Amino acid sequence: MFSRSALEDRERDRYDKVWQDRQYGMFSPGLRSIGRVLERLRSKPRSVLFAGCGHGHAARLMQRLGFPVFCCDISEKALGFDELRPVFVRAPLWSLPYKAADFYAVYCADVLEHIPERMIDDCIKELARVCEEQAFIQVSTIEDLDNQGRPLHLTVKPAEWWLDKMTETFKAVEMVSNTSGEAFFYGRRHR
Repeated sequence: MFSRSALEDRERDRYDKVWQDRQYGMFSPGLRSIGRVLERLRSKPRSVLFAGCGHGHAARLMQRLGFPVFCCDISEKALGFDELRPVFVRAPLWSLPYKAADFYAVYCADVLEHIPERMIDDCIKELARVCEEQAFIQVSTIEDLDNQGRPLHLTVKPAEWWLDKMTETFKAVEMVSNTSGEAFFYGRRHR
């Protein structure tokens, strides 16, 4: 069992290596689902955190649409767009360096399944803590391997398991979609 700081170091090193393969950043689950986020945002929020932003495709699109975006990821090597560097912070999801309700909305796509299962509750609590109102969370429910055949998805669970986890933390949670391989959730801090 790793301590939290040792786990952070291990995961950061692992994803620094993963992101060196530029093919990894070419596909963006977050970008594919950004339409769902735009549909649910009632107006232009004061801020949106892209938690586990990866390469930054979705954050860059939202920024170009005029949304005030902020990004964090456990690996600095993940970020692929220089215009996002000023709003990027390196941090694990289980220990976000932000104040409570710092962001109106939080978007976390294809990230939680990469986290060791013992840290999932902490990650969901952190996403809820920094979120003032709306959270958009997409998870993959199938296994994925890196280019050397090692598992990338450390917490592979059915959508209902994820729904139960989020319901423990958010005041209101809706499973917007549950298709083969991924589920998309909408959570609110207030009813």
